[in-house]
Amino acid sequence: MTIVLRPAQPDHHDAIVALPGLAGSTRRLLAADLAGALPRQAVVAVDEAGLVVGFAMSTRQPDEVHLLDLAVAPSARRVGIATRLVALLSSLAHTDGATAMTLEVRVSNTAARGLYRALGFDDRGTRPGYYRDGEDARILWHVDLHDLAARAGAGAAGPVGAAAGSGRDAHNDGGDRSGHRTTAMRGGR
Repeated sequence: MTIVLRPAQPDHHDAIVALPGLAGSTRRLLAADLAGALPRQAVVAVDEAGLVVGFAMSTRQPDEVHLLDLAVAPSARRVGIATRLVALLSSLAHTDGATAMTLEVRVSNTAARGLYRALGFDDRGTRPGYYRDGEDARILWHVDLHDLAARAGAGAAGPVGAAAGSGRDAHNDGGDRSGHRTTAMRGGR
């Protein structure tokens, strides 16, 4: 499977919201995000047929980036797409001067927690009742974006397959929360 990562554009909107597991807040605010009305960056993974199979979005704080959402189509999971999306966002944020990345993830989302653990994120605590259904979120941090980009293979180009990336794609499991984002490619803050 050949995957190309590119900046998310307004014409990607419908394909992005069709990805399962996208946060409710992302679904509600995506049009404004893609139009540049909000200080966020977004990137998509597009397959050889031109279909959006992955999405990640982040927002920038003074010296850190917050991964707001990460989603990969079920048919494209476990081939390294999530890893490449995180790598790209961390590399872009590092280039822009950020030094750390943070995110929230559902306690029950073991696939995502495994991905982030493999990428070197540290578990720093809990946000009780963070999700609308009352589930807690774990707060994860990676304090070295250069290391994160290298670990995740930032800049890795070409085909994505079972041997590429960590082999462990994870996704936001559909919780309606305030965020799960990282910096992608839309310039600005």
